[in-house]
Amino acid sequence: SLLFQRRDYLRGDIALARAIELDDRPLPYQLLNARRKLMRGELQQVEHIIEKLKQQDPTNVYLLTLQADLMVTQGRYDQAEALLRQALVVRETFSLRFSLARVLYLQRQYSRALSYTEDLLKDSPTHWESVYLQAMTLLQLDQTDQALKLSEDFLAREESQGLAHRLVADIKRYRGQEQAAQEILVRGLERYPRQFYLIEALSASYLVTRQYKEAKVILENALKADSPFQSVFLDRLATVYRQLNDQVAYQRTLRQFQQETNVHEPTQTPHLNYSCLHLVFLPAARQKSQHLHGSEVAAIGANSDLCTQQLRSRERNGSSNFVKTYGA
Repeated sequence: SLLFQRRDYLRGDIALARAIELDDRPLPYQLLNARRKLMRGELQQVEHIIEKLKQQDPTNVYLLTLQADLMVTQGRYDQAEALLRQALVVRETFSLRFSLARVLYLQRQYSRALSYTEDLLKDSPTHWESVYLQAMTLLQLDQTDQALKLSEDFLAREESQGLAHRLVADIKRYRGQEQAAQEILVRGLERYPRQFYLIEALSASYLVTRQYKEAKVILENALKADSPFQSVFLDRLATVYRQLNDQVAYQRTLRQFQQETNVHEPTQTPHLNYSCLHLVFLPAARQKSQHLHGSEVAAIGANSDLCTQQLRSRERNGSSNFVKTYGA
């Protein structure tokens, strides 16, 4: 679980597989395995595991949280809220309170969600997920200055592993401050060069400002490594080559993009992964007219995304395929 919390998913998966191979009976192993399946979208398998574990310990708080997280993934927010409130009667924990705050947010009960996040941050001022949720809630309440200050305070801290840079940049992009956002993202990549969520945001911003040469460099380098953004990066790189009138590279990259999307589901921005023990879902930035982001849910812990959908219409004006849909 520590490896997953550090976003080291490869070694975490290896360690988890080894632990289960030695003994698959301990409940923590089974819960962790279920969360990884939830991260990969294997919802039927997660449902099966939950039903099996409920026979062993139906009031287990972590199991109830997992079930609520599954409901959130399926868009069953009201049922998730009811389940979380039941779990809080059994045992009040920080993670349950946070999960409830997130569900309230997803139901657009922003004032109630804010009251929960404020209490959470009183108990744990450096809990990054709570900071993120509160910042997003403040944005929904049009308190942009407060959201920005809260996020900027975490730029120098390690808890977010570069995701504070993404959040600050998204807020600045929301304000139309593309150059300032790019500076933040570049600084973040200097500290976290393999943080693909920073690369995703920076490449999107470069396309908006028509800095195609800069976008070409960052996308070509990003595609040298495996990432959950392969389709997104290929799509954008094809756009860049077309804008630079490199038809050979454009056609080659377009074929790669088509092959990638034939193998996988239609292009969908992956979600930010924060922790594995407590899956949480957060929305990304939405268009102002829709109160910040088009597709509602992203996930922390098994899938969470702070993307920049509020710029979608402007991005479409400068690209061909570009990214299709965001969220879960």
